[in-house]
Amino acid sequence: MYFFYIDESGNRDVKKTDEPYVLTAIGMYENQWRGFNTHLTGMKTNLARQYSRDIAQDQMEVKSNFVTKPRFRKKSPFFSVLSDEDIHHISEHYLNQLDRAKMCIVASVIDKAELREGTTGEQMHEWAYQFLLERIQHFMGNNHRKHNALIIMDDAGANLNRSITLMHARLLRAGNEVMKFRNIIEYPFFVSSELSNGVQLADLVAYTIYHTFRYEKPDYEFMRRIRPYISRLAENQAILAGLKIWPPSNRYQAVFDQLQKEVKS
Repeated sequence: MYFFYIDESGNRDVKKTDEPYVLTAIGMYENQWRGFNTHLTGMKTNLARQYSRDIAQDQMEVKSNFVTKPRFRKKSPFFSVLSDEDIHHISEHYLNQLDRAKMCIVASVIDKAELREGTTGEQMHEWAYQFLLERIQHFMGNNHRKHNALIIMDDAGANLNRSITLMHARLLRAGNEVMKFRNIIEYPFFVSSELSNGVQLADLVAYTIYHTFRYEKPDYEFMRRIRPYISRLAENQAILAGLKIWPPSNRYQAVFDQLQKEVKS
């Protein structure tokens, strides 16, 4: 069994066309989970105890806003007491898990400026999710066809959770015009990101991809960190099969092409 943790970066407001909307999944084999979870929870707990014994586990959530934007840290009982060195220590431990837990990354990057007029934020999210499932099925079918994949998502609210679940059920039952989703089982599990290290890492990775495309910086230092773990084409490991740009977008395609060029070189 593979677990795929999903989170978003960017705003679901389709009118904010100067930024992308990114939906990202990180996948790991089930027997990697315990070590992954124990390591990160223990690391955060040990760090929190240096400052206070009153910081609860659900207050130790790691979010990209806390890591990258100091003004948001005061909202967190945990991050508000940490030094810059501590925060760097946390982000390094999280990103190092991509290698330690042998993870893969897939993502949908939506250019809101190219969406058809009248598209809603919910519809955009559904398209991004469907593209993400396609990338997950590609990865499983090409690399682990005897295994199944389970989807675990950050709770996005009752209405959006319901629309995603209904679409997920339809895709598992009938597929779409591209494929059958033979290796994906069950309906998505919606969890609180406060207690899910997998969703928290997906958030950090999603922000890295968001930043790369938002500011058109394929050489972004954290993108260089995660790039080796983006899913590749099975028959050609130089092809970044795990990234989907939609709709066709000149500005984001140029970033993708540069990432692809660096992988090939």
